[in-house]
Amino acid sequence: MSINKVSLRDQQSVLMMLKDCELPVIDISPEKLNNFFSYCIGSSIVGVIGLEKRGDVGLLRSLAVTESHRRQGIAGELLTFLEANAVGQGIKALYLLTESSSVFFVKFGYAKIDRDLVPASIKQTEEFCALCPDDAECMKKELNHNTG
Repeated sequence: MSINKVSLRDQQSVLMMLKDCELPVIDISPEKLNNFFSYCIGSSIVGVIGLEKRGDVGLLRSLAVTESHRRQGIAGELLTFLEANAVGQGIKALYLLTESSSVFFVKFGYAKIDRDLVPASIKQTEEFCALCPDDAECMKKELNHNTG
C-alpha cells in the first residue's frame, strides 16, 4: 500500500473513479489534480482524496474509496495523510461539503457549521457555489500546527 500524489498518467483513472463514486469532477483541472493523492494497492488505485488550497484554509475534495475496498480504514488513512500535508502547506483549517459522510468526518474531529461561517475564499470555489447542493452538510476542522 502507498499514498502518492496523483501522477499525470493516473489522472484519467482518478477522474473515472470519482465519477463512479458519484462525486463532481467537472471543475477538476490537471492543475487541481496536483493536490490530489491516491491510495494504491499494488498498481491499483483504490482510494483518492484532494485538497483545494485557498490561502491559509483549504477545501477537502473528493474523498473516495472503491466499493470493494471500503470499511478497511483506507478513507481514514487518506484523510490523516491529507491533513498532515495541509499542515505542511500552512493550512490552518479544512472545510468540506458532504451529502452522506458526516458521521465519518465527525469521528475525525470535523464539526458541522453553518455555511455563512465559511471564509469567502472557500465559498468562491466551484464545489461550494455550484456543484454541491445547498442541503449538503458543511463541516470544518481546525488543524493542529504543534510539532511537539
